[in-house]
Amino acid sequence: MTIPDVDQPQRAWMPPEPSLEQHNEIVTCCERRFLRADEKLAAAATEHNDSHAALCAARAARAAFVAANPDPQLGIPFFGDGE
Repeated sequence: MTIPDVDQPQRAWMPPEPSLEQHNEIVTCCERRFLRADEKLAAAATEHNDSHAALCAARAARAAFVAANPDPQLGIPFFGDGE
């Protein structure tokens, strides 16, 4: 390897262009990655929908409980200025 001359621009080392077989391998890996991501996305959407349904059911149960069991302290009259 020679040391570049001051007048010569220094070039970055570039790997050789991949062969068709290497390109095919890269495409295959990308396809597998895409399919895995698609499966994860479907699982996440299912989890999102299930968790939303559970949240709605929990809020409805809480509202029903509060309606059936009113807080007795809310009926106590408050006299004073908080001191």
